[in-house]
This record gives sequence, C-alpha cells and structure tokens, in this order.
Amino acid sequence: MASAPAGAQTIEYLRANGVPDIIDAAVRSLMESKSGDPVKYFADYFQKEMGARFESFTVGASVEIYGMAINKTLNGLKGKITGKQDEALVNFGEGHGVMAVKVGELKPTSGCVTAVGDEVQGVNIQEPKELSGKKGVVKAFRTKITVAVPGKGPIAVPQESVKLIASLDGASEDDLEKGMEVEVHKMLIDQTLNGKRGVIRMREDTVIVKVQTEGGGEEVGIMQLALTNVKAADGKPVKKGSEVLIQKMLIKKEMNGKKATVKQITSKYHVSFADGMKLLPRAALKKL
Repeated sequence: MASAPAGAQTIEYLRANGVPDIIDAAVRSLMESKSGDPVKYFADYFQKEMGARFESFTVGASVEIYGMAINKTLNGLKGKITGKQDEALVNFGEGHGVMAVKVGELKPTSGCVTAVGDEVQGVNIQEPKELSGKKGVVKAFRTKITVAVPGKGPIAVPQESVKLIASLDGASEDDLEKGMEVEVHKMLIDQTLNGKRGVIRMREDTVIVKVQTEGGGEEVGIMQLALTNVKAADGKPVKKGSEVLIQKMLIKKEMNGKKATVKQITSKYHVSFADGMKLLPRAALKKL
C-alpha cells in the first residue's frame, strides 16, 4: 500500500522540477537524429544539457533579473552571481505551517532529503531558531540565486528569474582552438576526468538538418552531417535555423545540392591527455 503514495510523490517531484519535459526533449532529439547508439546519444545529450544548465548559473556569471511578479522594480537589473541557495518548503504543522528552509539545515529522518514527501527535521536553523529540532514534510524544492547588483547590493531571486548575459569562462563554440591547454570539469557521466588537463588537438563540428523536397517545404528526412558538408544559402556563417545546401558528400552523392534547414549544431573537441585521447563537449572544457 505504501508504494502508491511514494510513486505519486516521486511523480509530483519530477513534474515540479521539469524532468519529464527534459526526457521528452531527449527522446524527440534521438528520434530526429536516428542515432544507431541510443545509450551513447542519451549520455552525450544529458552531459551537454546539464553542462549548459550548470554554466548558466556559475558564480561570477553576468545575469539579468526578469519575470519578477511581486517586486517588479528588480526586473531589468544586471549583476553577477555570488551564490546559490537550495531551499525546501517544509510543512512544520500547526503553529508554523509551510516555511522555506535551506536544504543544508534539514536532517532527513530516513534516507536523504531528495523528494517531495520526505520527512525531515530542522538542524541549526538560524531563522526562525525555534524550528531547530522540529519535524516536518517537504512540500517543494526551489533554488535562489544571489545576484550582486551595482548600487543595490546582493539580491536573492528565484533561479527561474535569472537570465544569463555572459558566463564566467565563456560559452561560445569558437573560443577553444587547436593547441590550447584546457582542464576538464562538470563531467557528470565519467567524473574521473574532472580536474585532468590536456591539449586540444582537433575540433569536430556536426549539424543535424531537416532535408526538404525540391519544391521547398516538405521534410523528407533528418540527417547528421559534418559542418563542412553544408553551406548557408545566403553565404553567411551556418547557424541554427539557417537554410543550407548539402555539399561534398562522397558516399551519398545524390544528396549534394539538396536544400535543408539546420536544427542543431554541436561541437566536440579531441583532447590529448598523458594517458590517451578523449572526445569531449565544449561545456566540459575550461581554458587555462
């Protein structure tokens, strides 16, 4: 009987944190790519997704506040991230009700504080102190970002109200060059690589395109190609959304000259370490 509520709580937690949407997007991307190795595709997809999310909220990144419904005067202010704070909304029952508490100030009564429905106990809570030692149930999670705004000092705002302007160490695909020394960080799958230093030997760019009929509009297939196999119809650099012509195909020569639309561009880098070569995404590499 206990399994049904636990399952419902898990689903509630996943939905509150947008996990089903992330999985749906990954599956759609896999279907479009027609990858022959779904496991590797998902590993690469989530590595890039988590890297992008982590990059957006790095301490030191420049951000803009937006979407504030109550304190609207904060909207449009720009500053730098000075910290993150994960909070849980906990129902402490009669006399206190639902209170926001730092996750680090909560001790799980069993397991760990990870999901909606977990029972917890307050530990060394600074404000209000009377919550220390009291037990409650987690109702929701949220993350607040502390932004240092010139002339106003540090301001704590919900993570969803922070928009990245410029990351600390750059997020553009063209700021890493052959021969550059880098350090690996933010790897979620193969964490043994984090902290290793190496040298970039080669960059590998690929594009996922939707191929069109001669008449224009109708899609006839999805292809993953090297960036050198497409050129923008307007002569400008190829980017997401560009109308392109397929070129220089040696095996599927019948595709040369066909029109397509770029749906996604990815860049990976061949990095040499003392113990061999690895192919890594941009989000995992930090310039030295």
